[in-house]
Amino acid sequence: MSSPCHFHDWRLHHYADVSSTQDIIKTHLNEVAADGKARIAVQADVQSSGRGRHGREWVSPEGNLFATLAFRPARKLAELGLYAYVTALALYDAASHYDESGAAQIALKWPNDLMVNDQKAAGILMEHYAHQGDDYLLIGLGVNLASAPTGKSVLSQCFGGIEIDRRDFLKTFLTAFDAWDQRLSSGGGAEIAAAWQSKAWRLDQTITAKLGDKHYSGLFDSIDDIGSMIIRLENGEKRRITAGQLYFGDETDDN
Repeated sequence: MSSPCHFHDWRLHHYADVSSTQDIIKTHLNEVAADGKARIAVQADVQSSGRGRHGREWVSPEGNLFATLAFRPARKLAELGLYAYVTALALYDAASHYDESGAAQIALKWPNDLMVNDQKAAGILMEHYAHQGDDYLLIGLGVNLASAPTGKSVLSQCFGGIEIDRRDFLKTFLTAFDAWDQRLSSGGGAEIAAAWQSKAWRLDQTITAKLGDKHYSGLFDSIDDIGSMIIRLENGEKRRITAGQLYFGDETDDN
């Protein structure tokens, strides 16, 4: 077991090799249970069974960031989706911190991706998890710092070939996460949604949402104050989208 170090209010556990940080952090939840305000993060150098949304494999080579956060959320279950936006905004700020020239195009794709130069550079996996009668929020991160599969962005390359230390990136991210979490507490979901929308990828472009066996096409209109996407259909109707797979233009299912 890893011995924790502390960064601000976070207890950080580091592992050389795990199956998945999303799985290993569940073995640390008693640390949170002992203190309802405790927040922990697990970071691993390598994952053998990393995964993204919908159970897809997340390729996890050494040099990239693989981490999961865990805490007991103070908000209602219906509002937990807002933490996807808090996390995305923190990733945006962390990536921007390393983009010293400001030349890269950094944006946020609904609901869980960081895009750099129109290609995916990071993903978020959120999980509501019940443990011994309490509710926990687990937030997994995969960030392409040093390498990526074909068709995906690598931050070090996008930012001029700099070297990005994964532990430093995690701390930069956590600092930003704390700031956005505080803004969620003080300003509410509407403020977070507006901030996310100002950094949205392909806002006002036509998208298709696949919900089960149904498809809805329309314009990406806005984000509401509980984190749902609003799309405007061709007939003018606005439809709230809370889950499902989105397609922009000629994207394929693996994006």
